[in-house]
Amino acid sequence: MKIVFVEESSKIAGVQKSTYYFAKWLYKNGYKSLKIFLPNEGDFAKICKNNNLKYINYKSLLPKSASLSFFNDRYRLPNFFSLLYNIITILINYYKVRKKLKFESPDIVITKGFYSHIYTGLACKNLEIKCVCHLQDSITKRYGGIFILFFNKIFEYLSDFIVCDGKDIYQSLSFNLQKKSKVIINGIDFQNLKKTNNLGQKFRKSNKIPLKAYLIGNLSRITPWKGQLELLNAFIEYSKLNDRAYLILAGSPLFGSNNYYNKLEKIIHDYSVEEKVLIPGYVYNIKEYLSSLDLYVQPSKEKDTTPLSLLSSIGIGLPTIISKIDSFDEIIEILPYMDQFEPANKEQLIKLFIKYEDKKIRKNLGELNYKNGHKYFEISIHSNKFLQTLKDILYL
Repeated sequence: MKIVFVEESSKIAGVQKSTYYFAKWLYKNGYKSLKIFLPNEGDFAKICKNNNLKYINYKSLLPKSASLSFFNDRYRLPNFFSLLYNIITILINYYKVRKKLKFESPDIVITKGFYSHIYTGLACKNLEIKCVCHLQDSITKRYGGIFILFFNKIFEYLSDFIVCDGKDIYQSLSFNLQKKSKVIINGIDFQNLKKTNNLGQKFRKSNKIPLKAYLIGNLSRITPWKGQLELLNAFIEYSKLNDRAYLILAGSPLFGSNNYYNKLEKIIHDYSVEEKVLIPGYVYNIKEYLSSLDLYVQPSKEKDTTPLSLLSSIGIGLPTIISKIDSFDEIIEILPYMDQFEPANKEQLIKLFIKYEDKKIRKNLGELNYKNGHKYFEISIHSNKFLQTLKDILYL
């Protein structure tokens, strides 16, 4: 079976990391003919080179954000100029991807990213190649649900099958689409991911964080719906109660503007907490970063399903708390002991910060997370389910 992944971005975020983990597993298990189509050279291309994964640069035009954001992402309006530009981009990328697919002649294609679903789906339709859309972001319910309707129409026509990484995504699909869809939760390669004191101390020293500090952290794309602002505001209040507390918000804006990032920086400056709050940008050594933390917080406000950073924090053995949003329900079904909080409720977050000051609680819940992380989120579990799905689509 010849498999091709078609990525929309060459930057490294959760979607690209999931492709890397699955592709690496496939390669180890004999599927050495697989290839990853990348829109340009970038960090993902470097990872492919370092791990002997074959990739092809299809030299795409990059789409623009299709909406304008106002008041910290509370309101969004369609950007009609970007919409027109993106339609042209889709058509051009369709021809680029079609040309590459025709030459490679794969048995099955896995699309990653909204615009890739469209232009790659069209190319597969034209070439009569099986197309699997891997949906890893919940579809926004804004604009009266018009995007959900649009998505459903697109996928009904373009996809042969849909893999969703969360129930929230699956439930937004139409009845007809659900009949050719399934949920497969993301997986993590835990082989080299285990918390170690030496690595944690190394990260703290390099970032001038005291070894005895109570370090709270998050690793996410810096964007409003990920909830860093709410986490920061709660921490500022909490830091008045605990002078040993530090906060680190790892990640970068990646696909958006720097407006939100700049707002976080301004708040940090205005409250004079520069020594207590760090925003180091994208962290490449995840193991070192997570090993440095005492508590991991996932403060997402909407549409997150099973983010790899969250699963990594669980599997490495960190005590972890998550926001109370619908798309995290299946995490709670698997890990019912995990503490939750309303994203905008500072008091709830502060109470949890105080609770996890207790080293014994952190140790016990960290050990429980490590055990369950490996039991439910190991990459082989995800990959075996995904591979069997691909076989079913091709051979049944």
